Amino acid sequence: MTKKESDQVVDEALRKKGQPVEYLLFADQGHDFLNPENRIRFFEAVDSFFQPLFI
Repeated sequence: MTKKESDQVVDEALRKKGQPVEYLLFADQGHDFLNPENRIRFFEAVDSFFQPLFI
């Protein structure tokens, strides 16, 4: 899936329905997070997403 296609899916499925979206795109990665810095950033975003559910 290209970035444009992915952006379109996110826009149509979430943003147009009023849902907040944090979309992470790493220029040096494909579908896997092999770069350790990107992996850390990904898990920080996951943690931020779930944090309000556990407070």
